[in-house]
Amino acid sequence: MVINLKNIKMKSLDKDSISDHIEEPNVIEVKNLTKMYSYGDNEFAALKNINFNVKLGEFVSIIGPSGSGKTTLLNMLSAMDRPTSGQVIIDGNDINMLNNSQLAELRNLKIGFVFQSFNLINTMSAVENVELPLMIQNVPRKERLERVTDMLSRLGLSKRLNSLPQLLSGGQQQRVAIARALITNPKIILGDEPTGNLNTEDTENVMEILDKMHKELHNTLVIVTHNPDVADKGERIINIKDGEIESIKENKKKV
Repeated sequence: MVINLKNIKMKSLDKDSISDHIEEPNVIEVKNLTKMYSYGDNEFAALKNINFNVKLGEFVSIIGPSGSGKTTLLNMLSAMDRPTSGQVIIDGNDINMLNNSQLAELRNLKIGFVFQSFNLINTMSAVENVELPLMIQNVPRKERLERVTDMLSRLGLSKRLNSLPQLLSGGQQQRVAIARALITNPKIILGDEPTGNLNTEDTENVMEILDKMHKELHNTLVIVTHNPDVADKGERIINIKDGEIESIKENKKKV
């Protein structure tokens, strides 16, 4: 059965109006996920029988050393790659059931990305970088500029709207990248080592902004990191090693 993502409407939930005993729905479901890679006649398991869920509005950290499989896992959660076996279900959509065009539309509608290296276009201003996702969604220019200006102002960049990336500090560039990830109001924000290129002060500022914005917008935040201090910002911490989940812990400091 072909799923037409254009007919899927994003839900708007008022968290305060939901009774305490009613749990938020799962926006990400990972079931028996295995990812194999072939090297000649040999096969290597990058991920082995991974299982976990992420609820709408939750902040989850995924931590592990280099080579643990966390980048491969992020590729699955972002619908950039498909499992060898098992399921990854994003907002009710099994990515194995979607074609490449539908996966691209799923990413555009449901997911915002924050990258370690910012991935800003150097020849475009802060405003122009942030409005790109809205252009893809054919949002009218006037509305685009209003939304982008408001978002950048909320992130403390009202005086840098027309600045090129090379004229911004690392922390400011990452705030532009965060604005770009948030501008379409996606349900899911994925961070791929979002503080990996930042100093300690900028790391604290960026994580504070991500946490604050995810609470205000009630989206879901999933951060992949090797930094224990960054992982400790999450409400739940998933430890991964050698392609397997070692532990999933509630962060009592965030409860």
